[in-house]
Amino acid sequence: MEKSLLVNKYYTFVNLMRLDNDGKLLGKFTIEFSTYGIFGTISHNGDYLVTWNYKTKEIEVRKYND
Repeated sequence: MEKSLLVNKYYTFVNLMRLDNDGKLLGKFTIEFSTYGIFGTISHNGDYLVTWNYKTKEIEVRKYND
């Protein structure tokens, strides 16, 4: 199933948004980190968000649940 997700990093926030069936952009989740040093990717199917936190030196994996 296609999720039509958009991932955006803004300062210490990572925002996940998606398109609904009418093409409207809906804000779904906001994750706040304690540092600007966040790097990451989302899996091709949109099921997983993987981030590297520079401050904690940890890789974090999050599963997308709609």
